[in-house]
Amino acid sequence: MRNRQRPSCAREFRGNNTRMTKTIARLPRIVRYIDRVDAGGGASCPHCGATGRYIFTAEVQDEQGSRRRIGAMAGCIKLFPVAPIAREHAAYLEKLARYERNGWKGLPSWDRDALDAIEAFYAGTMSETLALATVRAARARAKTWRTMRGRR
Repeated sequence: MRNRQRPSCAREFRGNNTRMTKTIARLPRIVRYIDRVDAGGGASCPHCGATGRYIFTAEVQDEQGSRRRIGAMAGCIKLFPVAPIAREHAAYLEKLARYERNGWKGLPSWDRDALDAIEAFYAGTMSETLALATVRAARARAKTWRTMRGRR
């Protein structure tokens, strides 16, 4: 019986005629990035105590559905699984910051629509699937505009 199913939280290790099972911790899923602080070189991670420079604050959701805020350094935050909506939100916030830093007038209308849909999801007035569908539609609008203007 080689192909028997094992629980996803346990892995089996074999060596020197011994068998042991190691339980792997399940980290909560990041549903929203809230803040990134440049704390200099000597700050400690609120998650594990390691030293580093950037401290991220994020909202996470565990398997039972309860949400809470956590803080972690850049190396630790990479270990957490990330929801697709959080990835999109972080990308649009980074783009908005870049536009403001360069002194440009603001995001294009399709990016504003996508950001509004994501914010509506966080406010609880829109589902995650509908918000992601709005983001996909906004990307299609941007692609059409670039194609019609002769850009990539």
